Amino acid sequence: MLASRTTPTRVVTVFVIAVAVACILTEIVWGATGGAVMGLTIARDPAFQQKLVAAEDPEARQALVDVALSDVNWFALTAFVSAAVYGLVGFLTGFFARFWLHVGLIPLASFFTNNPLIRFQYAESLSSGEQAIIILGPQLAVCCGLGYLGFKLVTRKKTPGQETNRS
Repeated sequence: MLASRTTPTRVVTVFVIAVAVACILTEIVWGATGGAVMGLTIARDPAFQQKLVAAEDPEARQALVDVALSDVNWFALTAFVSAAVYGLVGFLTGFFARFWLHVGLIPLASFFTNNPLIRFQYAESLSSGEQAIIILGPQLAVCCGLGYLGFKLVTRKKTPGQETNRS
């Protein structure tokens, strides 16, 4: 049942905005997280840094980076990015729409626009099972769970005698 101040127009508007925000936030969080992991991986190995500087061909440089990053747990990194993005978007959607049941559609809608599982090179290398775990766990479950939390925060009932502070 919709909360008293929720309208279908509000729900649809917030949902459309949430999908757009999920796309932008995915780029930001994936870029920051991936960049930090890559930077730390390369920074810890001075010998690798020398090889990287010595390589003049861009393809040779990329091959060196791919070898250095082969030890990174891309499943955990993709799960983290998914949980951060879809959790935040789910929470804000539940909060602003005052309705949480539709937030599970956000990962589905963003799958066709900018899903990290199909958008980024290293996430593409995950197995189908790992991708399913990420979709059902960090994307869907975290999005719905935090969407429900956002909804509950904005629609919680005041107990008798509880005053509201309106400035």
